[in-house]
Amino acid sequence: MHRADYRATLADSPTSGRREELDAIRQLMDLLKAADAPGAPARCAAVLAYNLNAIWSALLVDLADPANDLPPAMKASLISIGIHVIKMADAIGRGLKPDLPGLREIHQSIADGLT
Repeated sequence: MHRADYRATLADSPTSGRREELDAIRQLMDLLKAADAPGAPARCAAVLAYNLNAIWSALLVDLADPANDLPPAMKASLISIGIHVIKMADAIGRGLKPDLPGLREIHQSIADGLT
């Protein structure tokens, strides 16, 4: 019962979505650091690829929603970034090692914008 009330409160709060997005981006940043560490196990890359795809797929759905009230130019930029990140995640999932510091920089910029 309380859990449903809490979810309803979160849904009504304009800052809760932003906080959830920031938490997700920060988790991605932690995974990026772990996957780029010397001697990181292969499972780090698999977890990173999965999470990049999952989080950015959800963000892209939200950005494409007509009810999303971000300015159109910002939505377009974020959609472009999201497509780029998903392509990089696919490369990571195939065993390639793309520019992980670049991915961290992208996510740090987004985290800075959300705070």
